[in-house]
Amino acid sequence: MLDYIEENFQDMNGVIEIFSIFLLMNIEGMLCFKFFRETLAL
Repeated sequence: MLDYIEENFQDMNGVIEIFSIFLLMNIEGMLCFKFFRETLAL
């Protein structure tokens, strides 16, 4: 049972890692888009 939890925990870590990378990419993309729009507005 403990092995099962441990394996799933490692899978969750991978999912969280992928999700956080995806989130960072989204935030960076949004910041770039905002900066781009402000530059165009000028």
